[in-house]
Amino acid sequence: MFAVVDESSRRHRVHFSGQLPIIETDLDKWGVWVEQQAADVGRLGIALALRWDESEVLVAPGDAPTGVELVGPSIEVDVGSRIRERVSHKARQVESAPAAWLWVENHGAVDLLSPVASASLPDQLDAYRALLFDAAAATASVQGLTFSSAGRRRWPPVTPEHVVTGVNRAAVHPVPLDRARTTYHLPGVDGPVSSVMWRLVEQDSTWLDVALMKLGSPSVAKLVKTA
Repeated sequence: MFAVVDESSRRHRVHFSGQLPIIETDLDKWGVWVEQQAADVGRLGIALALRWDESEVLVAPGDAPTGVELVGPSIEVDVGSRIRERVSHKARQVESAPAAWLWVENHGAVDLLSPVASASLPDQLDAYRALLFDAAAATASVQGLTFSSAGRRRWPPVTPEHVVTGVNRAAVHPVPLDRARTTYHLPGVDGPVSSVMWRLVEQDSTWLDVALMKLGSPSVAKLVKTA
């Protein structure tokens, strides 16, 4: 069920909100119908309310705004298990290494469709720590984990935000051109490796301008303004 929503969102540049149907729904028939409706929304630029049994899902153009929720019997399980399994898989890949740090990208902004997306940044940090850290730490060589969004479109640019909970950190910051990235930094201990990995996060919004400057080129903002 979630895979249909996820793929349709990306394919047609739409977002979903509301209540998913019960788990016993004929998913093949429902999936074909939802895909057709999402295509119409993306093509026409209008929102449609999709009723199925006793549930209703709103499909609207563009990225999901803050606070939008899609709830249903399988959303939390699907999202959490998919991300956790990905972390476990990456951890197993480095189990023979003397030391490792995992960096996992959340392409497609899957979590934007779940209630955790509307929580405060500190609450999101705690939720992802609880969900993901044990999956990474089960491999002794893993010293920590960075879980980062692929960067959702936001205009005007977001105001940078940074929170710290114990050794854990989270940050929201704008990245070129009209994206916002949210990153969760989950170390086992707060040591030199953790510091280096967090520095990468802090520099994410400025590295391109720094690279352009070293090449003698204007900043991204100036290039866009003169284009």
